[in-house]
Amino acid sequence: MLRTIEQIEKNAFFYKIFLGNKGVPSFKIHLREMMNKKIVEQINENNVSLDELRKDTFVQFLSSAIVGVIEWWFTHTTPCSAEEITDQTWSLLELNQLILQSQS
Repeated sequence: MLRTIEQIEKNAFFYKIFLGNKGVPSFKIHLREMMNKKIVEQINENNVSLDELRKDTFVQFLSSAIVGVIEWWFTHTTPCSAEEITDQTWSLLELNQLILQSQS
């Protein structure tokens, strides 16, 4: 994820235009689809066992969360580095995992 966000940071001007309030809605969809693909690759590489519905829901949740964080990051004039926003995002995802485990 860090490499992707660093790449986005390098092209910040472009992403700010496309992700902003007057941006291109199809670009957000494309970015989310790109994230979906990367997440599915990670699931498959790590042999994570999920039924199809759970896998689809998990992938959609993660990609929407990540794209939402990236969008927030740009609308707030990148208040931190790519590494910091990646660390924050992973921390939130880990916290979410802990909450889900405690409810099981």
